[in-house]
Amino acid sequence: MNEEYESFERLLVQLDFTLINSRSFLTAIEQNFDPHAYYSSYYSEGEQQQRTHRSGGRGGGSVDGGSNNDPMKFELYNEIRTLLTTLYGKYCSRINTENETTERIDCVGIYGMYCLYRRLLPSHAMPDVKLHKSLWSVLPAMCPIITLTADLPFMP
Repeated sequence: MNEEYESFERLLVQLDFTLINSRSFLTAIEQNFDPHAYYSSYYSEGEQQQRTHRSGGRGGGSVDGGSNNDPMKFELYNEIRTLLTTLYGKYCSRINTENETTERIDCVGIYGMYCLYRRLLPSHAMPDVKLHKSLWSVLPAMCPIITLTADLPFMP
């Protein structure tokens, strides 16, 4: 009987840590999406160091893993980037117009998807600089504060 209470208490503590403290998103983003280190071990150690040195510490190459001759293409990252760019452009085009409905709130989800995109991106792949600049300059200029609920603002 005492074991059941301890198990239940552990479950409540875990619930308190994730759901009640709003850590669900953070927990989802901090997962290890490459448990076998497939992408980090794709390049030899010497080539990885050379790529890191050339790009100032972030890793070299483009989102597709380097030159066009690389056998590995990162289609998932390109798909997420394309989706982010398309949705963000669609939502931003309707903000501050008479056709605006929920686009401001929808843009908050775009920022969450961008966090996931950056987390999934291997360390040797460069993120899309144009998308990053757009996310941190276009929407904040149009609406610096988005009210999610009564007392909860979002500032992009």
